Amino acid sequence: MVTLLNKHKLKALMESMQGIFPGASMEQQEQYEVARHYRLCRWFSRGFSVLFLFLILTYNMFHFAQYFVMRFLMRSPNARRTMPYTPVSPWDWSDNLGYYALYTVQALGGYTSILGHITTNLLIYTVSIQVIMHFDYLNRQLVEFKLQSSYAKEMRQLKRLIFYHNELLELVPKINEVFGLPLLLNFMTSSLVVCFVGFQMTITLSPQFAMKLFLFLISALVEIFLICYFSDKLMMASLKVASSVYEMNWLEAEPRFRRMLVLMILRAQRPVHLTATAFLSLSMQTMTTLVRKMDTCSNN
Repeated sequence: MVTLLNKHKLKALMESMQGIFPGASMEQQEQYEVARHYRLCRWFSRGFSVLFLFLILTYNMFHFAQYFVMRFLMRSPNARRTMPYTPVSPWDWSDNLGYYALYTVQALGGYTSILGHITTNLLIYTVSIQVIMHFDYLNRQLVEFKLQSSYAKEMRQLKRLIFYHNELLELVPKINEVFGLPLLLNFMTSSLVVCFVGFQMTITLSPQFAMKLFLFLISALVEIFLICYFSDKLMMASLKVASSVYEMNWLEAEPRFRRMLVLMILRAQRPVHLTATAFLSLSMQTMTTLVRKMDTCSNN
């Protein structure tokens, strides 16, 4: 997934997000509630990373642990050396030290692949949380907007908020342009994994293999859930702009001021969210649909 990212577009996106990020002063950091959103981002990032690292560790070490227990602890004559992934080698590795070397290479390969997978997802989560932080700040500024004695000051402050709102609305399509294709492939592969693994778990399996499939299923579901969750949070935060404008003390404002508020409400009626290219819009409703399809696949 990392290789699917357009480096130039990603760089432009990071520069845009850096341009609207609050300054280093403690006052600005508190206004945007940077610390709270940072803790949220760190909590999700660590939880997601630990889950997938535990998954790859379990998957990589399962076959070696099974062979070790049967060969050296249970002294079973049926102990067989197997690999975590399908081996492709020009020599027979099953009865010599080449087994350990090939097993190590496969384990490192799986670990490297999962790191690339985790990195892209963490970048999506981080970007989404930052945009949600900006929408939350905008909503607070609108609700706390105070009409002043000077009409010119009020208009300047309102124009600043409208310009800020426009920047956020233009930022989300850039995010979807950068992450659209990786999100589509991610969602498609995770959906197929959920359906196939869910079906396999209905068949009588050994406890060891069932545990592997269960971890695989949980990781795929968590991955899809987090993407849909952040997209839904982004959609709710962007829709809240309309209600925040309505909660302003606009009754005492000038007619031109109120007309500008109406235009801002109209723009907020179309929520922004993550999209997997033009084929799929992501939200919690998408997650619900997937779970229903998984249930149908399992029953069939």
